[in-house]
Amino acid sequence: NMDTLARFVSSIPQELSGVTEYLLAAKVMVSFNSKNYLDVFDILESNTFTEIPWEPLQRLWFEARYDYETVVKGRKLGAVDKYRVRKKYPLPVSISDGSGSCLFGVNRDLFTPQVRRILWDHYHREKFPDTTLKILIAKQSGLTFAQVNNWFKNRRQRDRMAMNKKRMVNYNKIGL
Repeated sequence: NMDTLARFVSSIPQELSGVTEYLLAAKVMVSFNSKNYLDVFDILESNTFTEIPWEPLQRLWFEARYDYETVVKGRKLGAVDKYRVRKKYPLPVSISDGSGSCLFGVNRDLFTPQVRRILWDHYHREKFPDTTLKILIAKQSGLTFAQVNNWFKNRRQRDRMAMNKKRMVNYNKIGL
């Protein structure tokens, strides 16, 4: 029960409130639940967490950031907004290994420079690879078939958009 936890945390004398990571984590949970996001950010940024698993604290960090930005912007955040929040406010080093990678959700660090090189090399040879080749690329890169498939679809779409933009620039240059 969050109310019981809140009463317990508030009953702890100030000089003892930062003694253990567990008390700090409890304070983070109470602050998050009471929508006191600035306290959440302050506690997570200014303390070191080595005993507690980082995953729940990472979730609270991003959920607090999303909720805070929702209040600031005055509207619900979309996927792009959340992406921008994650980029603008990466995980603090107190709850991460410093690489910015999360312990939950989709691992966004799969597209390393080596993996991108594999994808680009295949793309330059074949813009429309068949299923067999996509499976091979997935095995080479460590990505899933769906990730490889989506990468190729997105890459072709970006190329089409760039080509259309280039045509428009050339069209405007000749004054038509």
